Amino acid sequence: QSQIIRDLNPLSQNQKDFLIIAAFEMITCDGRPNEKELNYAGNFFGEMGISEQKIIETIQKADALKSRYLGK
Repeated sequence: QSQIIRDLNPLSQNQKDFLIIAAFEMITCDGRPNEKELNYAGNFFGEMGISEQKIIETIQKADALKSRYLGK
């Protein structure tokens, strides 16, 4: 995991935002995420220096855009 984080740290902020959205979509594809999934994702992104608040804001922004443009 530490090697993955080192590989991903150089990504741009836009790429990290996409990674947050993709990870959230994967952990919710089978329904409501459980605490283990959320903790793992939170810890993973935390090790990349991404705060929980930033994760929440990014997911909320993606949801708002989906609602606006896709009606979902």
